Amino acid sequence: MQIMKLSWLIAVCLVINGCAGTPPTRFYILESTAPNISETAPENRKAPAVGIGPLTLPAVLNRKQIVTRSQDHTVQIAELDQWAAPLKDAIAEVIRQDLSKLSAGMTFRAYPWSAFGGVDYRLVVDISRFDSEPGVVANLTADWAIINETTHNVIKKGRFEQQTANLGLSYAANVQAMNQLLGEFSAHLAKALAEAF
Repeated sequence: MQIMKLSWLIAVCLVINGCAGTPPTRFYILESTAPNISETAPENRKAPAVGIGPLTLPAVLNRKQIVTRSQDHTVQIAELDQWAAPLKDAIAEVIRQDLSKLSAGMTFRAYPWSAFGGVDYRLVVDISRFDSEPGVVANLTADWAIINETTHNVIKKGRFEQQTANLGLSYAANVQAMNQLLGEFSAHLAKALAEAF
């Protein structure tokens, strides 16, 4: 009986120590960094509605864990440092917020937009790289196209490929560098939209 009590006590201690030793998961978000410089559209001009999406990501990035790269062509998947929302949705929402601030007289809706009415154009985004190498660099590479929703004609398309220095080793620093790149991408898209319309 004494041995059973001792075994039970040891098991309880192991469980408590195991739970107490697990560090908490940290969650990160992407945020709009664009300045609010848009103006209202002229009254005689109908403001076009632009849908953001669909947006695609590589499978290695389309997960809740933050993914970083190393110079030896390996990736690290952080179990305890995660995105607070699905990355694809977070990127589309930040682009929508940025473009709403940067583009005068346009309405932007993130995909799927049917619940909020139709759109006149859609901005399709295919991200092939959006990651960072801690202490070195962050990368964003994306192809995009502006498509007329009625005729399905491509009005304008292009490619964005940019790096920014990522001097921090923490995940917070990595997310900050990625957020900066996303803001630059939004500014690139705002310029393309202004030229298209």
